[in-house]
Amino acid sequence: MSFASHFSIAPLLDLMRHAGRKRREAPHMVLARRGEDLAHRFVEREMGWQVVARNYRHPMRKLEIDMVAVDGETLVIAEVKTRSSGEVSDPLRAVDREKIWHIGHGARAWIARAEMLEMAVRFDVLTVIIGDTEKVEYHRDVYALAGRTPV
Repeated sequence: MSFASHFSIAPLLDLMRHAGRKRREAPHMVLARRGEDLAHRFVEREMGWQVVARNYRHPMRKLEIDMVAVDGETLVIAEVKTRSSGEVSDPLRAVDREKIWHIGHGARAWIARAEMLEMAVRFDVLTVIIGDTEKVEYHRDVYALAGRTPV
């Protein structure tokens, strides 16, 4: 067996990427960043997506998109919700009408700026539970299922 099969360097690379942050992050932000890192690896390895942007912030508003990826011919705008195993709330419940509105406006700005207006767009949610074990769940096209489309 090779060294690589026993050791994953992904967590080390995550630490190096976050080490450049100038100020110390609050514990809930550390948990959120860890969840986004796990979700990023999940969609690339398990789903075969190509992640093209993370943590996009609208230049004029306080709007953020957690992840933008390409799934074949579809642009995927993904919200990542992370919880610790000790929390009782379902992370998917945190994606409410207000959050959908914010994601929709941020998505419009990103799509226009990236000049990807011709691509089909889908809005997905990835929920991450971090505790004794780490679990990522994928929820496809949740906005259409809720009867709403943010864009």
